[in-house]
Amino acid sequence: MFLKILARSTSAVLANRKKIVALVGVWAAVMAVWFVISLSGGLADIGASQSGKLMILLTHIGLNSIVGAAIAVIWHRLFLLREEQKSGLFRFGAVEFEYLGRALLIGFGWGVAIGLSGILLYTAFGSNGLIATAGIILVSAPLNYRLSLVLPATAIGERFSFKDALRVSKGLGLPMALVNLVLLLPIFAVFTIGTFFQNLLVAIAGPGVKVVVGTMLEVGLTFATALVYVTVLSVGYNLAKERWFSAAANT
Repeated sequence: MFLKILARSTSAVLANRKKIVALVGVWAAVMAVWFVISLSGGLADIGASQSGKLMILLTHIGLNSIVGAAIAVIWHRLFLLREEQKSGLFRFGAVEFEYLGRALLIGFGWGVAIGLSGILLYTAFGSNGLIATAGIILVSAPLNYRLSLVLPATAIGERFSFKDALRVSKGLGLPMALVNLVLLLPIFAVFTIGTFFQNLLVAIAGPGVKVVVGTMLEVGLTFATALVYVTVLSVGYNLAKERWFSAAANT
């Protein structure tokens, strides 16, 4: 199953290289506009205070989340339905809103569960509790991937509950998590090399370069990690549906 998910995920990315470049452009354009606005006089003054920095950070996270949800829906629909976006590359409507809501629900629920476990374990066992928390994260990651199969279903407008996701995804969670990890390794390698060259440019051209190059690296890393995650979910959902239809045909 691991090799099947890896092969399908890799081929999906390679077969849609031009589309990916266009989606990167959309993400980069939105974040570039925000970057320019955040450096404007008004926001620069606001960012001087702690509350202002928090507001700018939350706005940054919010923009990333909104754009990310919109692009994730486009990518799911392209992979699962072979649907090309006709009305421009960026849209945020009811489907994207529901997708973002479900994604936040999964992330918040998992985060709260891990956070509370970590606090309790650290309180009881000190630094050993942190090791135990890391173990819980690793063990629970496959469950998180299985529950996240509701996201591609939401993107293509299919009724698919968390209960459905758990019922048809047995044996898929761990392979999806491992494939995601394997595909992230070259991305992190490129990011590390990019960071090295960023520091080199800063030494040559001055600290002003760090802001521009750092923003480019952040956008690239965020998009790449999100693309891998969404691709793996799309492949996993396809496999879960194949299993579902096969079981229904045999009953």
